[in-house]
Amino acid sequence: MSERISVSSADFVRNIGVWQERALHAPIAITYHGRERLVLLAAESFSVSNDSNAPTDAIDQLSAIVDNMAEGFVAIADDYSVVAANHVAEGYFGRSRRSMEGTAFTSIFPALKDSLLMSQVQRVMRAREAATFELESIVFPGRRLECRVFPLSRGVGILFVNVTEREALRGALAEAEAMRAAASLHPDIASATCDPRGRLLHADARFCAWVGFEPSAILHCRFVDIVAPASRREVGEALERALDANLTVTTRLLAKDLTERQLTLSLSPITSVSGTKGVCILATTRLAQAETSRVA
Repeated sequence: MSERISVSSADFVRNIGVWQERALHAPIAITYHGRERLVLLAAESFSVSNDSNAPTDAIDQLSAIVDNMAEGFVAIADDYSVVAANHVAEGYFGRSRRSMEGTAFTSIFPALKDSLLMSQVQRVMRAREAATFELESIVFPGRRLECRVFPLSRGVGILFVNVTEREALRGALAEAEAMRAAASLHPDIASATCDPRGRLLHADARFCAWVGFEPSAILHCRFVDIVAPASRREVGEALERALDANLTVTTRLLAKDLTERQLTLSLSPITSVSGTKGVCILATTRLAQAETSRVA
């Protein structure tokens, strides 16, 4: 028998058709957290004594792996009846796996009958080639799913995962990049970011030009070090408050040649799931000029 090949449980489930084919030529060792848990063999290579419970153990272990995946999983027989499902699929369709097993896949949710998912299932059933695609959820309108349909020995398997938040983040990132690009074209706007301690993490080309320093000279330095001495305390306190709220402050930046440039700084916290990551700074000259005119 050929030397066995190791594959992670996640990769095995995602590409089960490929690994079934390779198992015809060599044993496939399925690992879980780096440890071998199961071995997939071709039927011709499989032999076990009558008093062994190895097949049952293997099935139980494979079921445990499938049931602890983050993706939803449904296995469909060649007559389009459901033969298996995991707990994610139960939650998604709102039915227990026992109530789904043995029933037609389209009977679980009638709208599946004319859906993109069903057309892909039928195509993979005929062509025996896996397909990966995204689609709008029929069960939960407004959600977006990423699906992979792959051939099994007698039918197909379906993996699906909710990617709504991922797509929203991609959209937000694209919007932020477009906003940054637009701001970079405006002659009176510059941007920078600071960490929670007020140290510069990023400064765009216009900001660096205004203070007369190369980016490498000011990055990781305290932002208040390029503020006019008379305003350093005020700006330092503003940066601390900006970790929790949006605010603006008018101040003077101190350039390399010791000249001062009056600016209005718009400060906004950069937040994440784990907390505030820093402060985004938008510096403008026109607001500062208008403020000066009102004072005059």
